[in-house]
Amino acid sequence: MDKIFRIKTVLGGFPGSPGVNTHYFTAGLTPVAIDLQEAANEVSGMMSAVKAYLVNGLTWSIDPEVHIYEIATGTLTSVAAIDATGLAGNSSAVAGSTSRASMIKVRFSTDTVVNNRRLRGGIYLGPISDAAVSTAGNISAACATAVASGYAALTSGVGPKLQVWHRPKNRAGGVAADVDLVSVMPVPAVLRSRRD
Repeated sequence: MDKIFRIKTVLGGFPGSPGVNTHYFTAGLTPVAIDLQEAANEVSGMMSAVKAYLVNGLTWSIDPEVHIYEIATGTLTSVAAIDATGLAGNSSAVAGSTSRASMIKVRFSTDTVVNNRRLRGGIYLGPISDAAVSTAGNISAACATAVASGYAALTSGVGPKLQVWHRPKNRAGGVAADVDLVSVMPVPAVLRSRRD
């Protein structure tokens, strides 16, 4: 049965932290250590590409534990370790933040249809710095370009591919699909939690 694996990025250095971003990848029936490491390197590279647009003081690190699941059932099949040395960083933005709740909403599209709907996903990057927002209040063109550039390695090439995972219900029916288009919502978004 095909497997999917999780690369987790832990965020800190801002009020309300820690935060977490989770990206899922697949590399066929059984991902090997090189797949896991490559995906972790690519996620860290994406964070580096957008660091000027993240709030001043924000830090990130890639969790060295990678969880591997069966796509169809959601069963956790194993936990692997990667070398997370050097897979950490911090924002390069100057002081200033539009709002500690404001984020970049990144949207993931696939060509797969599940239950008569196109399978889509997304992630929130942030909190964001003033540099991410234009004078009109939109996500700046430079920021959107940096996000697209940062995600290019995650969605292209011959290695592990970024996935949208339609999770199984009652341990059945899980489906994953390659992300074939990454776009940025044109205005800042707010991710709400149950703690808010």
